Amino acid sequence: MDFLHSKFGGRVISRNSEHRWPPYSPDLSCLDFCFWSLVTAQIVRSEPQTLEQLKELVEDFARNMDEEQLRKMARHTRRRAELCRSEGGGHFEHLL
Repeated sequence: MDFLHSKFGGRVISRNSEHRWPPYSPDLSCLDFCFWSLVTAQIVRSEPQTLEQLKELVEDFARNMDEEQLRKMARHTRRRAELCRSEGGGHFEHLL
C-alpha cells in the first residue's frame, strides 16, 4: 500500500486504504442492464453510419424516454440492490 500511496497519493481505491470506499457492483447500475439494452435495440434498427449519428441516436433516445420507463428502471434497480444486500453482496441474479 505504501508504494501505491507514494505513486498515486489520495487516489488509491482499496479495501486497505484509510478511506472506506462504498462497494461498487456493475450489477446495480440501471444503465448497464436497462438503458443500454434498449438503446442497443434502437441502434440495430436504425443502423447509424457515423459516430455523430450514433451519438445523436443515443441522445435522442435518452431525451425521449417516457416517465414510466424511468420509474420501472428505478424500481428494478431498487429490487436488485435489495437482493444484493440480502445475499451479502454475493450472486443474486438467479433470484430475479
